Amino acid sequence: MLKKILQFIKFGIVGVMNTLVDFIVFTLICTIFAVDKDSGSLIVTVINLIAYSCGVANSYFFNTRWTFKGERNENRKKELILFIVINIISYVVNNMVLLLCKSIPAISGIELFGIEQFGFYVCKLIATAVGIIVNFAGNKLFVFKTTDKIEK
Repeated sequence: MLKKILQFIKFGIVGVMNTLVDFIVFTLICTIFAVDKDSGSLIVTVINLIAYSCGVANSYFFNTRWTFKGERNENRKKELILFIVINIISYVVNNMVLLLCKSIPAISGIELFGIEQFGFYVCKLIATAVGIIVNFAGNKLFVFKTTDKIEK
């Protein structure tokens, strides 16, 4: 049980790094191209995909070498394909939540500290939180699953 808790903590640390990479890339691109809550869904989806992909690359690197080290699939090609599939599913969920939140003025319209677009970034954070749950479950159950090993 302790091993699983420590693994979840490691996953959380890597997740924070992934989230930072994702959020920073998302914010930079939105700032450079003046994308905000009033921008079309397609441009937001493309920017979210670029930012999310940067976080996914970071995730694969650190999760395979640290979080799930020793639990890696013997077939690395299969592992990578499963990892990509889980992250595509997580991205779809993430993006659906982002677009949903963006369409709810009570969330996307939040203004704080004089930052007009604060609510837009709250939408991104909510979407990220939901995506993390889907991602952990998928990685633990399908990508880096243990095969009847006795827990020490």
